[in-house]
Amino acid sequence: MDKKKNNGKYQAILKEWNGNLMKVCFGIIVAAFMVEIIFFAQYMITKTGKIVPESYLLRYVLLPTIVNLVSYYSCRALLKSKKFSEDAKRMLTLFLFTVLVSVIMIIHYTFEVLYAIIVIPLYASVVHAKKKVTKSTFLILIPVLMLDMVIIWFTKEEGIHNFIYNVVVTYIILILSYFLALSIVKFENQKEKLIMEQSAQNAKLQQELLYDGLTHIYNHTGMYSILEDYLIEKEENAPIFLAVLDIDLFKLVNDDFGHETGNDVLVRLGELMQAISDNNVSVARYGGEEFCIMFRKLEKEDCYAILDELHKEFAEQKYAVINRKITFSAGLAGYEDGFTISALIEKADKCLYEAKNTGRNKIVMRE
Repeated sequence: MDKKKNNGKYQAILKEWNGNLMKVCFGIIVAAFMVEIIFFAQYMITKTGKIVPESYLLRYVLLPTIVNLVSYYSCRALLKSKKFSEDAKRMLTLFLFTVLVSVIMIIHYTFEVLYAIIVIPLYASVVHAKKKVTKSTFLILIPVLMLDMVIIWFTKEEGIHNFIYNVVVTYIILILSYFLALSIVKFENQKEKLIMEQSAQNAKLQQELLYDGLTHIYNHTGMYSILEDYLIEKEENAPIFLAVLDIDLFKLVNDDFGHETGNDVLVRLGELMQAISDNNVSVARYGGEEFCIMFRKLEKEDCYAILDELHKEFAEQKYAVINRKITFSAGLAGYEDGFTISALIEKADKCLYEAKNTGRNKIVMRE
């Protein structure tokens, strides 16, 4: 159950990351458009440089913006489709990032330093911590980079010094970045594994802290924790009842039949109590032969009926070496406004003492 819950949270985080990446992509589109408009406005004002306004608007503003927006909205539509797996949707977003950086490289090919931005989608893939996603991104970037360079070569308006050298260096940067990205993915996987192991250890420690090792129901600490939750989550006028149980003459069971047999009795009662446990009924071993049942959102008649049924079932239990009936006494008390946990336990204890002092094997209830 916890594993499913955690996986759901993880998928939600990845979905949020994809959403944020889409926002970044849209920001890049808007920023690129604004920069080109600013450059164009500066030229129109200062008349510096030799450019044809219509050609500039077409090559640097309209075409790249159209390509970027078509890619963006196509990716957005595909991400909403239920036909694609989560891995495919991750690749769609990374591919959109690849298109955007490719457009920047092609449009501003004279700035050779921009060729290196082809590695950005590769590093963006690392967040998924999946070798398959990073490898797929790399395999996409290799032909895309080659296509970008071919487009630059055949559409360039002026010469590029050391073009082949720039292509080779860019591929070297891409390959080195791929191996670095794989190392990061491996590290993230190892870190995630360690966190999961620590989480499992913490869960085990939490289990040991809150649960009784013999009966496997809540222990004294767990009982207080549950009662605190009941009081914190208490709705107005919603009743809370506490039953305190004590096995009658349990010391004689240990003395006459041994502690192993005594443990069998405790385990049997714990099993019967586990059977009545649900969202509104919690059970605990208070200590020794004392047990507790915590009720919420149940009326006193319902609480008493559950406790009475348990009382009858326990008295009917048969044991291998015990030749007499084993019973328990119980006190059932209701929560009052302003009560602390200790006050509620004390009220239930008084009912229990009355039950034991008036003949045992009975239930005494106080609202």
